[in-house]
Amino acid sequence: MKVRLLVVLFCGLLVGTAGAEEAKETQRTSDTQATTVTQAVCLTSETQLTTATKTVALTSGTQLTSVTKTVYLTFDDGPSEYTGRVLDTLKKYNVPATFFVCGNKSAEGIGLFKRMIAQGEAIGNHSFSHNAKNYKNVDDFMKDLNKQDDSLSSSTGLHTRIMRFPYGSNTTQVSQAQMRAVITAVVKAGYSYFDWTADAQDWKPGATKETVLKNIIHDTKADNRNFAIVLMHDTKKHSMEALPSIIEFFQKEGYRFEKLSPQSDTRRFTTIN
Repeated sequence: MKVRLLVVLFCGLLVGTAGAEEAKETQRTSDTQATTVTQAVCLTSETQLTTATKTVALTSGTQLTSVTKTVYLTFDDGPSEYTGRVLDTLKKYNVPATFFVCGNKSAEGIGLFKRMIAQGEAIGNHSFSHNAKNYKNVDDFMKDLNKQDDSLSSSTGLHTRIMRFPYGSNTTQVSQAQMRAVITAVVKAGYSYFDWTADAQDWKPGATKETVLKNIIHDTKADNRNFAIVLMHDTKKHSMEALPSIIEFFQKEGYRFEKLSPQSDTRRFTTIN
């Protein structure tokens, strides 16, 4: 009888111990699963957060906001006799561009402005006269900028909020202090301004469609950004001729084509901060 009682008690002890161990194992499994789930959630959240907030200041006046490679094709100083063919090429390849335009009240010029808008291109203000003397007085510069805005709005209904300074925001036409005063006025007026990361140098004597393409490729590959803002002029025949090859280069490199807006990636040579 005593032996049977001891056996029963021993078996009960074993069952209790096994049950406790099983409970502990269950808890460990639950903790492991919870930890795994928590880690997965944290990693996912961290990845999303990193992707969503990838804003890195690389250099003064440079902001990186894109996650994928993006290219912004830009053309200054037009419209001209070559602008129509530039628009033809953009339409053929189904890619957008941004035109920083100067004053042109001719029927041809207004027609090209309207075509840009109808085709889905972006238009930016490049001042009416592109006169370097206007930099010497802030009021003169703003009058010229406003004149271009009035001209565009009266002919197309567009009030653009993007602009590019003639010769860039690092122009040597005036002192840095005076340039910053002009920039301050432009920003106060509600504009976002854009310089560039790749210069076609199509304005140089002896430039050809081959040198235009070579310069753009060189600057893009040398630049440590995942976006490119390409400076060209639709007043230059060789940029118009090089455009198909330029587009094909960026397509091959996996870039997405976008037009500029106040929210776009930007490169600023001179800032007011």
